[in-house]
This record gives sequence, C-alpha cells and structure tokens, in this order.
Amino acid sequence: MTYEAGFSSLSHFSNSFREFYGMSPSRYVELYHNGAQHDGQEPTQPDASNE
Repeated sequence: MTYEAGFSSLSHFSNSFREFYGMSPSRYVELYHNGAQHDGQEPTQPDASNE
C-alpha cells in the first residue's frame, strides 16, 4: 500500500500517517480494523482551525 499511495519509502509513509492521524499505522489497524472500534467510524483528519 505504501508504494501504491505514492510514497517512496516505508518510513516516510509511516511518519506522514502518524502526523495525519495522530497514531502509527499499526495502532490504526489495531483500533479500526481488528474489531476494537464498535461504532463503525474511522478517525478523521484533525481540524487545523483548532491549532
């Protein structure tokens, strides 16, 4: 998925993902793709207006 998304390295993807979602890709999978999230909603991009 990393290369399909246009990233040239796994570390760049991981860092960008962490910056965007506020968690690592593996943590995201634990929370939202392994049944731990029960409301069916995935996290959204942080609101930049609140910074």
